[in-house]
Amino acid sequence: MLILGLVLVLAACDTAKEFTLKIDATEGGTVTPKPGTYKHPENTLVDLKVVADDGYEFTKWEGDKVAIVDAEKGEYKIKMDGNKSIKAVFVEITEEPGEPGEPEVKTLIDFEEGIEGWIIDDDMNQGDVTFSHDTEKADPEIDSTASLRVEYSLEKGQVVTCYFDNNYNLPHAIYYLRVFVPSDADFGYFRPYIQVIEKDEEGDDTYPLYPKDNVPYLSNINTWRTLEIDMTGIPEDAKIFKIGFQIGASEGKEEPEKGTFWVDDMTYVIP
Repeated sequence: MLILGLVLVLAACDTAKEFTLKIDATEGGTVTPKPGTYKHPENTLVDLKVVADDGYEFTKWEGDKVAIVDAEKGEYKIKMDGNKSIKAVFVEITEEPGEPGEPEVKTLIDFEEGIEGWIIDDDMNQGDVTFSHDTEKADPEIDSTASLRVEYSLEKGQVVTCYFDNNYNLPHAIYYLRVFVPSDADFGYFRPYIQVIEKDEEGDDTYPLYPKDNVPYLSNINTWRTLEIDMTGIPEDAKIFKIGFQIGASEGKEEPEKGTFWVDDMTYVIP
């Protein structure tokens, strides 16, 4: 029996899958783990970090798909569900004198690996809303492989769902929200919003929503589109902490209004 047990253990070890991760990098920065070839058990999430040298910037990963964790900190992950080969690309900064470069587009949240940080905004929500990670529908224009699927139902008022930053420290920037609203989605209005904490004249906290000139977005046209909110002109001490969507009921409807929409990358630019 002891010999049989040892045989079974050895057989199990032999069947454990390992995959190879090959890491390479161009000149101009460092990568952790350093360039080389590594073996990892199947489905391991490997942490990656890039740091550009002075005069260089990291621009992209070449090869297999790499997920963003925090682009500003150079933190990424890769899932070992097969043999992978990646290359970190650094380029020399060669900005022409007197000609400022294009502002960098930074990712606030994508949904490649999950939907962490997305919540129901209980402060304003008045209907039923659920959301899930959807790997079947994504925005082909940005080479995405997953999105956030939101389903809602409301008889009156609005449903509200958003990304919540518990550090209350999102940048004053121009935000871009990629969203797909199908033609069968039923609502009175659909609009993005950003909520901030501001001080009033007495120094008390207020919680206004932007944009303040709320123009309803009503065109559910079966295509991915970008919604823009410019937050560069808000008070200097204002703190941004919620970015999401309000879906409002139509007036005079007797039946509940229902629908589904999808959200992909949320990005921003600091001019």
